[in-house]
Amino acid sequence: MAPGLMPRQLDARGADRLRDWVEETGANVHLVRRTKEIERTDDDQLTLSFHNASALEVDILIAATGVRPNDQLAKATGLATGSRGGFAVNSNLETSAPNVFAVGECVSFHDHLYGLAAPCFRMADVLAERLAGRDEQFHGADESAELKLLGVNVITIGKTLGDSPGVIPLIHFDASGYRKLLLEKGRVVGASCVGEWSQLHQVRHAIEHQTILWPWQRLRFQKTGVPWAIAENLPVHQWPPSSTIFSCLGIKKQVIEQTIDHCGGAESQRLEQVIERCRASTACGSCRPLVAELVGAPASKSASPGSKTILIASLIALLLGVGVSLLPPLGFSLSVTDQWRNIDWLWRNDTARQITGFSLLAVTVIGMVFSIRKRSSKVQWGHYGYWRAFHSIMGTLALVFMLVHTGVKLGSNLNLMLGVCFWMTVLLGAGDGISSGLESNLPAHVGHRVRGWRTKLTKLHHWVTWPLPALIGLHILSFYWFSD
Repeated sequence: MAPGLMPRQLDARGADRLRDWVEETGANVHLVRRTKEIERTDDDQLTLSFHNASALEVDILIAATGVRPNDQLAKATGLATGSRGGFAVNSNLETSAPNVFAVGECVSFHDHLYGLAAPCFRMADVLAERLAGRDEQFHGADESAELKLLGVNVITIGKTLGDSPGVIPLIHFDASGYRKLLLEKGRVVGASCVGEWSQLHQVRHAIEHQTILWPWQRLRFQKTGVPWAIAENLPVHQWPPSSTIFSCLGIKKQVIEQTIDHCGGAESQRLEQVIERCRASTACGSCRPLVAELVGAPASKSASPGSKTILIASLIALLLGVGVSLLPPLGFSLSVTDQWRNIDWLWRNDTARQITGFSLLAVTVIGMVFSIRKRSSKVQWGHYGYWRAFHSIMGTLALVFMLVHTGVKLGSNLNLMLGVCFWMTVLLGAGDGISSGLESNLPAHVGHRVRGWRTKLTKLHHWVTWPLPALIGLHILSFYWFSD
């Protein structure tokens, strides 16, 4: 009688997609058939007669009509039953008779019958806990179904479309399969699919925690069938092995997990061993909760020394860097009586240019030296956070000295290349520092995304830094070579 396959789990489009796949295997699907009678023929076959269709002759008939509770014992002994049958039980799984309990498919809990194995196992667990003296109760169970029908995945998780009038469906349908998310008040409460769905573990996690699905995520799902970007909203245990855990040194999740396997002792001891061996959580501290989650230890936040300094210095550098690109070059005075002549002397006088230039060089070199702490395991003196903070301060000061030295005039040819390279180095470093400062204070899924961008910013920062020594050397050589 059903209009489609698995009508409880799938809507019309999902059922149609499943039917197409089933028929591709060579099976014929007959829907909306009202059975009239079943007769055995002389050649030991079966004839199925219908009220609304032609008869069919078959060799075998399998009747799968759902679950009907066997509650004859309840009726014989006077125990209360549900409106649809079954032993009526409370949250203690106790029947209407004291100290008489029931579990499984014969149970009616709040007039609801469970026909799947998982809820029955949950009932058994609850009853075992109660019989052992613990105060455990049954409050219902997840009726998610993950089936393999003729090689096709048919999965339903959480609520179905008929469970609540306020549920809003989002559907993606293409050649790879059919996917549907159910939202209630903007949160994911149910899902179903026919075919493969690589993000199913994320969907299950979202339903369990009733995660909000933002408008851009809804559009992404309807267009691509994928609501989240890679690793978004996932516990760290479910992140891909290549995910960056400690972005300051680019340490991947797989490295942390390999290190954990070689650590012993209690969880808190293993956490400290991992931190020591991988040098994790020794900078901004934002990765400590992630490492603790992987180890299984309590995630205590540790504010790294110098983290606020890094954030403030990076914000100042970012503002100055943007100012360099927006401000016009500072011009020269037009008269000897002009007060501006007392300032543009910095760019007209060779001595002044050398003082500001070599000051800029000194600050730049010092800043680069203070990045050695990150790149060399032999340099371990002092806390890494202080080294990073001083590196950030030197980067900001270098940009200030650059503005003083050039007057926002980047010149041309090699001087232009040097100016642009220097400006990009400081700007990318500022972005890296800001993301480092914000990373640990953002929600987990946002922090993970920021960590991914921070890794890219760090690489770009390093790449644009490499040409600086050569360009600075050529700049100094050209100044003295062509000077009077």
